Amino acid sequence: MKISVIIPVYNVEKYIHRCIESIINQTMTEDIECIIVNDATPDKSINIIKEILSHYNGNISFNIINHKKNEGLAAARETGMKYAQGDYIIHLDSDDYCEINMLEEMYNTAITNDADIVIADYWLQYKDHANYISQTIPSTHEEIFKANLEDKIKGYNWNKLIKKQLYTQNNIKYIKGINYGEDFLIALQLFYYAKRIFHIPNAFLHYVQYNCNSYSQSLSRQSLENIIFCETFLINFLEKNKILDKYKQQVDFIRLRNLCQLIFRSKGNLQKEWTNPYKNLNISVLKKNKELVPSLYWRIALSCFLYGSLPLYNFMRYIWRHLRKKQSKTITLYQ
Repeated sequence: MKISVIIPVYNVEKYIHRCIESIINQTMTEDIECIIVNDATPDKSINIIKEILSHYNGNISFNIINHKKNEGLAAARETGMKYAQGDYIIHLDSDDYCEINMLEEMYNTAITNDADIVIADYWLQYKDHANYISQTIPSTHEEIFKANLEDKIKGYNWNKLIKKQLYTQNNIKYIKGINYGEDFLIALQLFYYAKRIFHIPNAFLHYVQYNCNSYSQSLSRQSLENIIFCETFLINFLEKNKILDKYKQQVDFIRLRNLCQLIFRSKGNLQKEWTNPYKNLNISVLKKNKELVPSLYWRIALSCFLYGSLPLYNFMRYIWRHLRKKQSKTITLYQ
């Protein structure tokens, strides 16, 4: 088997038809399998898939795997990995869709170059337009790893064709329950261990921005706890491989980005618990990474915390929420 396409399915009945059709219509269909993981979806998504497949007589092998209960995105992806027989793996979210030449172009690049990872550009797909997002890939392994930590190379799994051996030989697995930032954890390890990484300057994947049910569209308390887990995993991984000091600047960037979310969306004892580990962040980190906090108002607020005054940060947040009442109603403060 050349390629395994893994598609987790949960609550996507509005989008799944387009997703599956984009795989069925691929220009490369020989030795391709599509593993659909039904994560106990409560809607009609699986019925729609079965109806589509009942009329399909092409070469792609489709396999539907059913979870007895909802286990989350990471667990669904890992289930797909366990069943995957392809030499290369690509993940596709079930509300997204791809161009019909995606598999052929990415596989040909992989085989021609004996690539561990092939990275493509992608589209941010809105209802009435799409934005082309290019990925610039540095020439050395060290710079690629650094660019991923700096978020210059996105960690998304769905714009990457990845050699399965890279997962299996390095014991890289999705962690059940880590459904926000799971791509980051996987990409961190893949980019560290990969030797041959190639880029295609074409976009194939349409990353849909208007599905309000997707994991990336909301920040629940669990999502915020996932952020903390991912940060701890990152630091432990870099320490284990004795490169934490080497990438301290990039780690500080990630920690500042995480702090912005955690401090803004919590209050009371939980806010103190979540923000205490960040008291050792130096104010210079904020000055070096102003793009993370483009608003002068919020840079001042965050500076208050970094100088040791959480109450002053909260006072500025209170003023903002009072002035932006409509927007504030959509943002839960967890405690």
